Amino acid sequence: FVQVQDGQLVLAGQPFAIAGINYYPQASPWTAFWPAYQPTQTLADLDLIRQLGLNTVRIFISYKDFGADAVQLTEITKLRHFLDQAHARQLKVIVTIFDHHTDHHVSTWAADGRHLAGLIPHVADHPAILAWDIKNEPDRDYDFNTQPLVDGWLRYVARTVRRYDPYHLITIGWSRPEAAAGLTDLVDFVSFHYCEELADYSPRLEQLLAGVDGKPVVLQEFVMSTWNSFWPHGHTELEQAHYYANLLRQHRNYPTAGYMVWTLHDFDHVPLAEFNTPWQRATQANMGLRRGDGSWKPAAAIIHPDAHLDLPPLPAWHRWTKPFWLMVVSLGS
Repeated sequence: FVQVQDGQLVLAGQPFAIAGINYYPQASPWTAFWPAYQPTQTLADLDLIRQLGLNTVRIFISYKDFGADAVQLTEITKLRHFLDQAHARQLKVIVTIFDHHTDHHVSTWAADGRHLAGLIPHVADHPAILAWDIKNEPDRDYDFNTQPLVDGWLRYVARTVRRYDPYHLITIGWSRPEAAAGLTDLVDFVSFHYCEELADYSPRLEQLLAGVDGKPVVLQEFVMSTWNSFWPHGHTELEQAHYYANLLRQHRNYPTAGYMVWTLHDFDHVPLAEFNTPWQRATQANMGLRRGDGSWKPAAAIIHPDAHLDLPPLPAWHRWTKPFWLMVVSLGS
């Protein structure tokens, strides 16, 4: 199992740096993943991930799809299949639990404990697991639960996970570096997400590293969508590649435990009600390294741990290839 020694991740006595990706299948992302689980698709996608030179995959366990407080053995079988195939390809897996479960009031804790009791022991001995991520972006739940309530729930979950699995590491996937500086006593390594301004990345990472008591830090998600339509904030595939290269170039300057990109595929559809406008769904559907036709975007060459990150600058005229600016010129003329 991956362990923490002297402030770094270690596997079999050697330093282990995460180079990873967040994963859903192309045709069944988010809540469609496990109900439509296809073993052959898993095998093909894990092979693609290995071809990219990556060593870690992050997946998500939907609380309701796995049976809520009565976890279904059929779902455990799917999870074990995924872990077995990842292990066969020398891929480690970060398993994120309680996905799309946002009610953290004390009345739900007993049911959440039953969920953990029905899930964790079945795979607590699995060598593919790198860590349990006990909640994706819990700081986004503060507004409708309150921060003390969410933080108390996280402490309860961390304690319960450790009781059922004392072997694997624990982390929390915070949405911002500032949020990741909290509750560091609960985790073995600190995880945060980033999709904001490149100029702010280094100072915000420096601030986080200074406040985590020497624990390993992982950039768990970074992303730029390549949906590029008749609106002013769209991005091209070349802009995505430059964003990733610049971000990772900065990231390499600091003593972190690695990084994970979001995500492998562009998706055929977005089944989440929270993305309820056409532009929200289109943005979410076009965040992958791989287009819908199976070809690779330029950014796919950026995320290898040994990738050359010094790309030639985008030409000044590049913006004028984008539909929004072409429309502006057309209307102006």
